[in-house]
Amino acid sequence: MSKLDASSSFMLFTRGGTPKPTIDLVARHLKKIIASPELLSKLISKLNAIGFDPTPLDADEAAKLVVEVAASWEKTIKGLDLLAKK
Repeated sequence: MSKLDASSSFMLFTRGGTPKPTIDLVARHLKKIIASPELLSKLISKLNAIGFDPTPLDADEAAKLVVEVAASWEKTIKGLDLLAKK
């Protein structure tokens, strides 16, 4: 392996079948909260100071990220020939 990705993600999930308008509504409100000046001044700057870069994603972007991360870990685990114990 030539690259180490030490990122982390915090996401809000819901069960399958949740109507897209509901997901979009919640996402819009969360983005608004995350972008609020109060939160930005108190939390975001502190997170940036320790190396975190909070980036709000919409549902489609989050789904794409989950697929990409899963594929990356699959490649890593297969490359190390790791097996799960039963």
